Amino acid sequence: ITLTLDGRRHVAAAIAGDHDPLGAAEVRPAEAAAVASALATGRTLTLAGAGETVPISLSGAAAALLWIDERQGRLDTATALVRKGTRPASSVPGAAPAPQVIPAPPISQTGFGDTGQTLPPALEAVAAVKACRAETGDSGLSDEVMSARLDASTELWAVPCFAGAYNIGHDWYLTGPGGRNPRAVSLPSATGETGAGTINGGYDPETRTISAFSKGRGIGDCGTASTWTWTGSAFVLSAESSMGECWGVPADFWPTTWRTR
Repeated sequence: ITLTLDGRRHVAAAIAGDHDPLGAAEVRPAEAAAVASALATGRTLTLAGAGETVPISLSGAAAALLWIDERQGRLDTATALVRKGTRPASSVPGAAPAPQVIPAPPISQTGFGDTGQTLPPALEAVAAVKACRAETGDSGLSDEVMSARLDASTELWAVPCFAGAYNIGHDWYLTGPGGRNPRAVSLPSATGETGAGTINGGYDPETRTISAFSKGRGIGDCGTASTWTWTGSAFVLSAESSMGECWGVPADFWPTTWRTR
């Protein structure tokens, strides 16, 4: 792929790996900083490849790059993308370490799973669960109950609540043994909002994670992908990426909104 920025050509080399259906490419590392800086003052940008040339709007590029400089503490330094200055690179603060998430050790899942599960009576009695059951009662979705053992005294249950053309929603509950004392799971997002529901969600007992993939449309090129890890006391957000525009971008290349180590 060739980028032409204000008449100057830059080649983006293909990235190795399976990136169907679109493929992926990146500007050579030696040129990346120069290209990023030029975007701030650029007037025209086109991408050319596979016999097609596409114009790209640069509206908002300067503001976005300036925001990056500010967030990274690079304003008025030699390493700034936009507002360069005389301050040395050594004055740029180091990146804060990502939060550390330690999963609880795996535990036997005998009798639990994502098929053939029956909701315990205590869960069936919860008002929100009754509403979900009423919503899904006339479809096969009502059988899509999932369960897991988190520890000797805690169980995890997922209640199917709705289904669309390409999204299936579940509400998640923590309970005592046998489904006693149910309470909604707290699943935080990168924005700080918290809920108990997932879209296209599931639990992996090996990694101790709930994962969800909310699709903005059927091909899954936009939406939000999230992962929460069971630490032994709660599910904490361990990864999130989001793409608000349906532009054909594979989920592997969506902007990361939350990461941990």
